[in-house]
Amino acid sequence: MEFANQLLAKGMSVTKAAIEASRLRFRPILMTAFSTIFGVMPLAFASGPGAASRVSIGISVLGGMLVSTVLSLYVVPVFYVMAKGLQLGLFPKSAQDLADGDQISNGYVNENSKTDPADGKNQDSVENLRK
Repeated sequence: MEFANQLLAKGMSVTKAAIEASRLRFRPILMTAFSTIFGVMPLAFASGPGAASRVSIGISVLGGMLVSTVLSLYVVPVFYVMAKGLQLGLFPKSAQDLADGDQISNGYVNENSKTDPADGKNQDSVENLRK
């Protein structure tokens, strides 16, 4: 949900940021999931000696990928909106800091960071190299 955090920092509402981030990440998530699912299918439909162990591993990975794909596409954005709404209600100052574009470092707002959320480049290290 890093994309949603960046959009939220640019001033977009929580719901619209989650929807837009989900829209942007939909294709890459499906491509990754389907490549793994199709790669595991020979294990899931194995036959011959030792097939029982291969089939059990293949079915487990296949089922796990299907469930995790559904969760990442539908449940994670909904949970993000709920959690971010709770954060905005309980901690309005930190939410305002995020809306102002301050970066998060290890869960805390870092007001001294010079990282631009749009390109992710940290200007602190560039300035230190020039000195």
